Amino acid sequence: MEALTLELKKTKKKLDMKAETDAVRAAPGQAPGGAVGRQITALCDVVDVNPKKSTISLKGPRGNVMELNVRNPDHFKVVKKGDQVEVVYTEAVAMTLAPVAAGTKK
Repeated sequence: MEALTLELKKTKKKLDMKAETDAVRAAPGQAPGGAVGRQITALCDVVDVNPKKSTISLKGPRGNVMELNVRNPDHFKVVKKGDQVEVVYTEAVAMTLAPVAAGTKK
């Protein structure tokens, strides 16, 4: 699972980034399994807004530029080149193991 959210910031702060991770595992006696996830929050500068291509380009705190596809055209009414946005990127993976039924090919 992946998710990305943007929040428009009306202040000019120093670009910054933080990352958080978390993990859980199945309790003793339950089927083996677990989940791990991380969330990265960064302040980025908007370096390009292109409604024709449905993209917004952001420059992160490390100087990297990322072009994002925008699904909601209303974002182009709010975000302008030179704005600062807060980006929250979340990804998570979960898994469980289940026994294979007898007689099933592996």
